Amino acid sequence: MRQPARWICAQLGSREHYAIPRALQSEGRLEWLLTDFWASPRWLWRAAAGSRFAAARERWHAELSGARVHDLGLARLFFDASNRRPGWETTIRRNDWFQRRHLAWLRANEKVIAGGPPGVFFAYSYAARELLRFFKGIGWKTVLGQIDPGPTEEAIVAQEAKRFPESAGAWRPAPSDYWDAWREELALADRIVVNSEWSKVCLQGNGVHEAKMAVIPLAFEQSGVRAAARELPKSFTTERPLRVLFLGQVNLRKGAHHLLTAARQLEDLPVEFHFVGPVEVSRDEPPGANVHWHGPVSREATARSYALADVFALPTLSDGFALTQLEALSHGLPVIATENCGKVVEHDRNGWILPAPAAEGIGRLIRELVASPERVAACSARAAVPARFSMDSLRRNLVEFEESIG
Repeated sequence: MRQPARWICAQLGSREHYAIPRALQSEGRLEWLLTDFWASPRWLWRAAAGSRFAAARERWHAELSGARVHDLGLARLFFDASNRRPGWETTIRRNDWFQRRHLAWLRANEKVIAGGPPGVFFAYSYAARELLRFFKGIGWKTVLGQIDPGPTEEAIVAQEAKRFPESAGAWRPAPSDYWDAWREELALADRIVVNSEWSKVCLQGNGVHEAKMAVIPLAFEQSGVRAAARELPKSFTTERPLRVLFLGQVNLRKGAHHLLTAARQLEDLPVEFHFVGPVEVSRDEPPGANVHWHGPVSREATARSYALADVFALPTLSDGFALTQLEALSHGLPVIATENCGKVVEHDRNGWILPAPAAEGIGRLIRELVASPERVAACSARAAVPARFSMDSLRRNLVEFEESIG
């Protein structure tokens, strides 16, 4: 029986709450986690009151308390302080800085990679090129975790921005050197992990061979106790309307503009639309009285938003997966989604699939739901996170994936 491989994971940020390093650690496979900031319990300010350090405190996970972690510490905070301007230039500079810092540490600490046969190096796209080059050069297997559908997604959003310039907000395409670096990442990776069939198809359209890719869905964990079964009215009225929730970045890529247009077309119906998250679409045109803006909210307020809604809307143009649909199901909310993301929704079972992310289809479906509360209730009763998106499934998928790469 072949010995388990040792893995080194590089992760900029806390994507998926460190799910892949956690899964590998639980299987005894994680050698090192390389990240940008790690707020271990040794940091005294973890206990600091208030929201100032809230985001930083979340850069840690108890399941990795026994793991070997190398982070960039306060240097990351200093980097952010001196690179406040949002945009592609800052994003590219941060990705390059992250790699350079870890490369210098790896080269100065040979013990990190010594003491055994070559292992598996995993890093997420756009902050991986130089690290992939290093590990490939010393004989390790290299794996790229592709976080989105790549240039195909950008082309979809660019076309939408031309059709709806008033909703494009500050969206801009990435510079060509961003995609050039990404294509080098693809070439340096022995295998590529994507989170959905949608991403896989998009990457195939950019010349990535199907055999080089593996689809490993995201894992979701229920936080807290699931709320009691929802009580829906026998009919939706002005006093008790159908409540539709959009939660996330309110932008063009997520299809928020189509949902807003549908809302304006449905002002004659007992239905409310609640938008929770940072607003990136233009709000020059005043929405109807049935639209409610909540802006970014805390995790606690997010849970309340799910609890007060009847239906979750995700009319996304493109997503590598869209974890919010699992979060919504965990709260007993049926989901309105498109085909352009992770396949979670089963039509008329735990939600509904739109034929296209367009206002006409959204409006038609919501009219049907307002007229059929029993249809909403039936899908709500079946709204739950499928077992294939559990941490146990992720662990099994990673072990099988490791066996497939030899």
